[in-house]
Amino acid sequence: MVFSKQVESPITTEFFIDEPTRAKIEYQNGKALMARGPQALHEHVVFHMEKALGRALPQMEVRFKDVSISADITVKDEMNLML
Repeated sequence: MVFSKQVESPITTEFFIDEPTRAKIEYQNGKALMARGPQALHEHVVFHMEKALGRALPQMEVRFKDVSISADITVKDEMNLML
């Protein structure tokens, strides 16, 4: 793989692969755009936007205060497992 540029942000350092070595993203419909997954589509859009703008896109850091996260889970112990 050939890495073309490095983008540094406060959170991560990302490397973008040269466009000729990237997987081709098709524009026929939404399914074709998402065929390689959301991350590949995002990198594709970012690559072309930065190329058109001639600069890196702005980065944003999101922080939360007093956040509560919960999840409904089912727990089974070894006695309840059936083989």
